[in-house]
Amino acid sequence: MNNQNITISVCMITYNHEKYISKAIEGVLMQQTNFLTELIIGEDCSTDNTRKICLEYKEKYPDKIQLLLPEKNLGVTQNFIKTLNTCTGKYIALCEGDDYWTDPLKLQKQVDFLEANEEYGLVHTAFKTVDENNDEINVAYYENLKKEANKEYAFFDMLKNNLRIMTLTICFRRSLYSNCNDWFIYDYWVCLDIARKAKIYYMDEDMGCYRIHRTSIIRSNPSFVRRRSPWVKLDMLKRYFKYKDENYCNDNKQIGLAFGLCFMGQRLRRFNIRMFVSYMKILFCHPYLFKYLPKLAIKLFLRIADKK
Repeated sequence: MNNQNITISVCMITYNHEKYISKAIEGVLMQQTNFLTELIIGEDCSTDNTRKICLEYKEKYPDKIQLLLPEKNLGVTQNFIKTLNTCTGKYIALCEGDDYWTDPLKLQKQVDFLEANEEYGLVHTAFKTVDENNDEINVAYYENLKKEANKEYAFFDMLKNNLRIMTLTICFRRSLYSNCNDWFIYDYWVCLDIARKAKIYYMDEDMGCYRIHRTSIIRSNPSFVRRRSPWVKLDMLKRYFKYKDENYCNDNKQIGLAFGLCFMGQRLRRFNIRMFVSYMKILFCHPYLFKYLPKLAIKLFLRIADKK
């Protein structure tokens, strides 16, 4: 297959997904499109039969699947970065090895939207939540995510409202992606990074299933994920200002920092005092903070008081 003809690449990372990987791959292979697609699978040295299953699919669909087989375990973030950087399509869709798609027109709908709307950089969809046996379950947190989703929003909306976009629903322009370094919450980093440069659109259609199981990353180490989330937001805030023109309105910088501080206020009860102090130290180093510190402090404490 000529890589120059690929319209969309599907980035799939997997580790110890023996029970789920077949359904994830089948969800990609069933896609009905009028353009060429490729599936890039990063199999990270699983200790179960995940690699064997991936090799069987690769042998069966050699023109559609590219399989990355590192000699040693890379870890979730480095595996994601390597797999993502291997994608060659104009667009990239994400689906991890324990999730799966249910709509055979998912990619066609998302690509059609992005082709017709140049101002948008990423489109995501609604989803269902399932357990290890593919039975649908209702989880309040994920139901609220769908309720809070707007038709469209931008960078500051994501920071202010703490919006999270589910990985399996994402399709974005590869030209807007920049390397996500070593951030643990890699999918959220990508969404924030693209939101700096273009608008994001939400399709209110269930097109896939997010699986909750005992061995998932978030379930196996939820405290680590929660500790890293604020650093991702703060890093994006700094990058947003860095890439803006020098004449960019300082009031908008003030608003951005206010959102960062308000985010801390919202999360005070979730993080310990050491986390709070570390976060404050980094914010205090920002060159724009001293000028607006009084106003920002008032905003922060009003937000905290409002939460009580």
